[in-house]
Amino acid sequence: MNNPKIVPTSDDVQAELTDLRNQLRKSEDRLLDFADVTDGWLYETDSENRFVWMSDNVEKIAGVKPEWHYGKTREEISSQTEEIPGWEEHLEILKRREAFSNFTFPRKGPDSTQWLSVSGTPVFDETGAFQGYRGKGSDITPQVTAENEARTSRKRLASAVESLDELFVLWDQNDKIVICNQKFREINAAFVRHCEPGVSFHDHIWAGIRVGAYPDAIGREEEWFEERLERHQSANEPIEILRQDGRWILLNEQRLPDGSTATVSTDITRLKSVEQIKDELVSTVSHELRTPLTAIMGAMKLINSGKLGDLPPEIKKLAKISESNTQRLADLVNDLLDLNKLASGKMEFEVGSVDISGVIEQSLEINTPYADSFSISLDFISQNETSRVLADENRLLQVLTNLISNACKFSTANNKVEVSTARHGSFLRVSVQDWGKGIPEEFHKKVFTRFSQVDATDNRLTKGTGLGLSICQSIIEKLGGKIGFVSKSGEGTTFWFEVPLI
Repeated sequence: MNNPKIVPTSDDVQAELTDLRNQLRKSEDRLLDFADVTDGWLYETDSENRFVWMSDNVEKIAGVKPEWHYGKTREEISSQTEEIPGWEEHLEILKRREAFSNFTFPRKGPDSTQWLSVSGTPVFDETGAFQGYRGKGSDITPQVTAENEARTSRKRLASAVESLDELFVLWDQNDKIVICNQKFREINAAFVRHCEPGVSFHDHIWAGIRVGAYPDAIGREEEWFEERLERHQSANEPIEILRQDGRWILLNEQRLPDGSTATVSTDITRLKSVEQIKDELVSTVSHELRTPLTAIMGAMKLINSGKLGDLPPEIKKLAKISESNTQRLADLVNDLLDLNKLASGKMEFEVGSVDISGVIEQSLEINTPYADSFSISLDFISQNETSRVLADENRLLQVLTNLISNACKFSTANNKVEVSTARHGSFLRVSVQDWGKGIPEEFHKKVFTRFSQVDATDNRLTKGTGLGLSICQSIIEKLGGKIGFVSKSGEGTTFWFEVPLI
């Protein structure tokens, strides 16, 4: 029995067509919805690569209506195509009907030029005939503008860096080279490949150590590197570094607000040479003066002692002045010799366990006659049970004697000078306090400078050499300690130093 053939009615066909239209409309709506929520727009071209459709959101994103594009090729809406990197290659891809991704080019719109990034996939019909491209585009003008500005800024920075007379290198927050100038590369020619952007501070310095660029590091490489790293990270004071070729470099490092570090270095070889000549001259003159000064001093003391007979009052006064001035000159010679030894590293230090209380008592005893001449009493207050430090006893005595005599000199009559000790972490702090007129604030930065002296209007005060505090600072720093002061005009001054506890 034959099955009856079902013939669709016109109503059935109409219903099916309506359903297909609805599905197509939903697909189109879905496609447009997707286009609206993306950061770009969708497009379609014909077989001649002319735009035939573009999603409406292109106007919202790029400011150009979809219809403006219709009938035009990508080449026709672009400007200066011959100058666009990769343009010829892109045209070849289109000729081969191949997919492409993130091709960047400038579009010359009706009002302005924008940078676009496009991707596309070729479309073929069931016979394999090419129908055109479908793809996505996005406006990357802000990104390109930012990149161009950054590129311009980098060029300006590079030009500025190259124009510097100093050696320059910039380290980023991770301590890697960002940029350096030719002078920096030249002095580091032996390991120049470790002067390129991206090289870490660790690798750069160790590359120099391995080729012997830093003579002071030879034989103590690990220790020298740790010292150099610590000073680099603190970036708070200049560093003098001797290079393999005999040049001296003064290196200044500064931490910038963003966490990067700028290193600026100056060749001070000539300055060091002049300093050496000066130091040698000072040392020679000082040594030559010491012997006749000793003889003159001895003669003046003998004359003023009265053992050779009484002197007329006028001559006696002149003799006293001569003895005083000779003593000042002798003190100056001795201080200059000490400074020279400290600067050249020739001053000998016998570092060991030292009883700081004993040194303080000895320095107070030495200064008692001097304090009495100013009607000043000397007190010692210890706030620390442990008083043994790692230092040189004679050098500590030299520092304390100087600080106490200064305190006596600048104290008011019938007052006191107080010496105290207190523990500060792994250091012992020794303080010498007076209740004199204090140090004027404008003089604070000069206190440890050679030949610096506070102007004294008090007739009791005798002029010093202006070198004592500079010597004290050098000695304490050589012992691995610190020295400083606190002073307020009219209220007195406290000088302090710290040395390592045992």
